[in-house]
Amino acid sequence: VYIQDCNINRFDIHCYGKDVFCKKTLFRNLYNQFSSFYGNLSFEDCMFHKHVPVLIEDSYSSYPSFDINLEDCMVVVDPSRPCIIDMRNSKFLIDSIRPELKKIEWPNLNLNRVCLINVDSCQNNYLYRTSNQVLVLHRHPNIEIRDLYSNSNEVKLSNSRIQFGR
Repeated sequence: VYIQDCNINRFDIHCYGKDVFCKKTLFRNLYNQFSSFYGNLSFEDCMFHKHVPVLIEDSYSSYPSFDINLEDCMVVVDPSRPCIIDMRNSKFLIDSIRPELKKIEWPNLNLNRVCLINVDSCQNNYLYRTSNQVLVLHRHPNIEIRDLYSNSNEVKLSNSRIQFGR
């Protein structure tokens, strides 16, 4: 998928999408939702206004690893959308009968010249926000941050307690 010079409030891929590139696009007031995504998800010179750049949803109970790249982007967060990546992942961990689907892999994250702005008295902002407060990951994500600006005192990795398994 290639998106350029658009004004979007929601973009979704719900079943094994691969390789999305967005350039010079305004995303506003909602989120971009992905399920069972793999490959590369790239945003270049994009603006996210009170919009979660990546919401990963468990509709297929599959969390494969993939790469998220934000370059020359601005992300404006508020209390209802305080993150770059939102991981929805609580129910399937217990209910899945397929062992390979019990593994959660956070996507790799590459931030290059990204501006993260808090508005509306947003107290916290996260790289990854989860719905599960105790989270066992089966792989360390690769996180690379170059030239990140934030008007907040701190940017947190996650709102969950993370444990790394095998």
